[in-house]
Amino acid sequence: MKSVFLSHFYKSSTPGFSGNKDFELKTVKSIATGSSCNQKLIVMSNHVGTHIDCPKHFDEQGRSLSSYSAQDWIFSSVQLINIKVDEGQLIGISHFLEVINENADFLILKTGFEAYRSQEKYWSKNPGIHPEVGSYLRKNFPKLKGIGFDFISVTSYLHREAGREAHRQPPVSYTHLTLPTTPY
Repeated sequence: MKSVFLSHFYKSSTPGFSGNKDFELKTVKSIATGSSCNQKLIVMSNHVGTHIDCPKHFDEQGRSLSSYSAQDWIFSSVQLINIKVDEGQLIGISHFLEVINENADFLILKTGFEAYRSQEKYWSKNPGIHPEVGSYLRKNFPKLKGIGFDFISVTSYLHREAGREAHRQPPVSYTHLTLPTTPY
């Protein structure tokens, strides 16, 4: 079975939504400075890099990550959809019509926008998901458990209110992947 690595490594330059620096790695102990071991402290937001937005992210009554079992994150029918997007564009239902396999349990949207990960436009002009998409996918693709993508957030920074609404209408969960084009 072929495996595909779907993330970038965290580092101090890992971009956060709104340009926040939401990741820090501190050396706590170092053999090189006389400690008995090497130890790091990781400080990060739960909303940086590759992460999962569960329904509770925007719905107090929604499911949280801890309410899912490990088996919920095993997918047997993953579908990759290449979508061409412009800066700030909201991805809508028209991008999915007659494309999604009815047995898909996880979709990955590859827009190529992760290529801008080291640039400001990665978070300031990112594409997003139109609010209509979540309910459309839930209604028409009941086997679908999640949707992943290669841009920073469901919310396009240029369309913040639409992004908040899209977060409130998840298919089940949104997974922010970063689909690297080059190895680190």
